[in-house]
Amino acid sequence: MNETGAKAFRAPDSLPTHMAEEERSETQRNNRSGEAAKAEPKAPLPPVDARAGEALQVDDRTMLRPERKEGDSKMKTLTVAAKNEKLEEVTAFVDAFLEERDWPMRSQMQMDLCVEEVFVNIASYAYGDGAGDVEIRIEEEDGEVTVVFLDSGTPYDPLAKADPDTTLSAQERQIGGLGIFLVKKNMDAVSYRREDGKNIFTMTKKR
Repeated sequence: MNETGAKAFRAPDSLPTHMAEEERSETQRNNRSGEAAKAEPKAPLPPVDARAGEALQVDDRTMLRPERKEGDSKMKTLTVAAKNEKLEEVTAFVDAFLEERDWPMRSQMQMDLCVEEVFVNIASYAYGDGAGDVEIRIEEEDGEVTVVFLDSGTPYDPLAKADPDTTLSAQERQIGGLGIFLVKKNMDAVSYRREDGKNIFTMTKKR
């Protein structure tokens, strides 16, 4: 063995010269093949996200994010008849969305109060003596939940009315307006617009 650790091949005295040359050539080919295998670079690993799959993040140095499955959507929708008896279904729909995302119970109760106020208002007045539907959309983004009510009833902006004077007694205050006032107090943002023949009322609450 030489200084580099490689074997040194020499034809034995008893072997014919041509056989020794064949053995030496075979050994050289094997050595070159081994060196080529060592020199061949390994295929690069896929990105962390691709390998993470459903793995949880176990430290603060490597971000392992669950892969979003095809068909996942941030927004959920429900369409019901604009009838007061549908309130329970609407509330259950909103509660299920919030519970899936571990929203605090206090925030859920505030959201339920506002959902009830807006839906009952639509069910009671939007279509008069006629019939119609209400579409409810809910989604969460950056720690905020947004609920949107859409109906095709009579144009009506509940935010246009002035807030009631809460310093007055119940007997002194004008009738109406207290419900939407509570919605504005419990939500972080509310808005109304009329678009494509629909009333669109939006309310947003932070976690």
